This record gives sequence, C-alpha cells and structure tokens, in this order.
Amino acid sequence: MSQQNFPGTPSPKKEENVEQMTFSLPQPEPIKGFPELRWTGKRPFTSTHYYPAQLKERYGDPVDGWMNRIYWGDNLQVMSHLFKEFRGKVDLVYIDPPFDSRADYKKTISLHGKNVISERTGFEEKQYTDIWSNDEYLQFMYERFIIIKELLSNRGSFYLHCDQERIHLLRCIIDEVFGKNNFLNEIIWCYSERGISKTYWNKKHDNILLYCKDKGNQIFNYDLVRDEYTDDYILKFKYEDENGKYQIRGKNISGSPVQRADGLTPEAEKKYPGLTYRQYLTTGMLPKDWWELPLLTDLPNFY
Repeated sequence: MSQQNFPGTPSPKKEENVEQMTFSLPQPEPIKGFPELRWTGKRPFTSTHYYPAQLKERYGDPVDGWMNRIYWGDNLQVMSHLFKEFRGKVDLVYIDPPFDSRADYKKTISLHGKNVISERTGFEEKQYTDIWSNDEYLQFMYERFIIIKELLSNRGSFYLHCDQERIHLLRCIIDEVFGKNNFLNEIIWCYSERGISKTYWNKKHDNILLYCKDKGNQIFNYDLVRDEYTDDYILKFKYEDENGKYQIRGKNISGSPVQRADGLTPEAEKKYPGLTYRQYLTTGMLPKDWWELPLLTDLPNFY
C-alpha cells in the first residue's frame, strides 16, 4: 500500500551528498564567573546528521496546510530529521525525559485471564529502562538540550519536566546551553496520593523548568491559562460601567489617606481623585508557578 502524503508532510527525496545531511551546532559560550557542570566523558556536541524518521501517525485534520505528526524513534534522531524543515521555527518544546529513576519500566498484560509482567526486551515499543550511570545520563541530556535550542524560534520556549533526583543538575546544564538569563520559571506540579514515608517528608510534587530562546521576546499566551476566580472574589466587583464590572481600590502611594487596598466605595473615589483606581473583572487570575493537578496514571493505550 502506498503512503499518502498530506499537506505539511514533506515527500521523501534522495539526498544529493553527505554535506547536505550534516548540520553544524553552535557551542555554548563560556560565561566569566559562571560555574560549569563537569562530568567524566563530557564532550562537545558539534554536529548532527539528517536521519530518516519513522512517521508513525498523522493526527487530527489539516489546518492551514499543517498536519500534526507523531514520530517513532530516538528523539535525537527525530529532532535531527526535523532540522531540514523546522530549524529555528518551533515556538514550544516540552519534554518528559527519563528521570534517572534507576528502574526498569514494565507493562502488566493479561493472557487468558492471568496477569503477566512483560520483559522489557520483548516489548520495547511500550517500555523503557531508566537505569543510567550518572555521566552517561548527563551527556544524553546535554546533547538534546543543544539540539532543542537550535529547533526553537527566537520567540520559542522550552519546558523540561523532571523530579527532585536530577533537577538541580539539569538546571545547571540548561543554564550553560540556553544562558542563565533566559530562565523564566521553576513550576511546581503538586499532586495528591497516599503518603507512605514515616522517615521523611512525603514527595508530592514534580518540577518543570521553563526557559526561552530570547527573554522578553517569548510567546506566552497568558489569557489561555488563567485560573478561575472564586465566587467570593467575584462578589468584590460590585459596580459596573461601559467597560464591565469593577471594584474600587486604593493606589499604593506613600502617605495616602486611603487605607484599604480594595472594597472602596464610589464616595471614596470622588473624595480621593488620583488616589484610587477601578480594577475590572477579567476572565480569570493570571497563572501562578505552582499547579495542583492529579497524577496522570490512567493514560489511554495508543498502541
């Protein structure tokens, strides 16, 4: 069966020579006075090659000539495959890499009504091993951070999801690759589950680091991720004009006779012109850097 080509999916073509298949990668520049993380076997990642990538699935309907794609394979090779078309054009990258959890992840399957734990080598498309030497893990991540930065546009952002085991080391490496001035947030993903430890504080969060390619130029669609207001907060907006519902607040001015930060009356607004302002009700609160979300344990089976 021939493979149909959708809009946004390049047609396969033969490369003319090896040079066209090789991409040079800029190296992080040393920053005076900035600590650099070292590990045994640390080596520069100076170039990558164009690799054929297995397009596993096209997802959704085409929009403006674009069709979502799911690739299957080593993500370093897949990202190298994408270089020809998307280098410097990607606005957002999110990764949920190995956490160096020192565990083999296996899938429980059912055969004739009995549960069997599969061996990793027999079901490689569904499971992976997360056992590393420390140096091997850091080099693995370092190379991927370099190529991610090259894929990002000047307005692009990069989210890294990890946990407490390696987040401190990975942050040092991303500082080196992206520049510490392009760090934006450490987001704390809080979740609830039964506590099992009686010897230390139970672990109830993961970490997400947010960096950008060019700080101040990044895309951040804050209106799409606002938090909902509580009913009690909405009740503070008692007044309404042509611009919408509002409450009257005092400005933070030294020596102002307006003592209350919010909940002022129209009389106070008239009495203290220039010392108050109208705060209008928006669609929600601006997002914060900690999230309360459940653990994603019941994921659909895509295989």
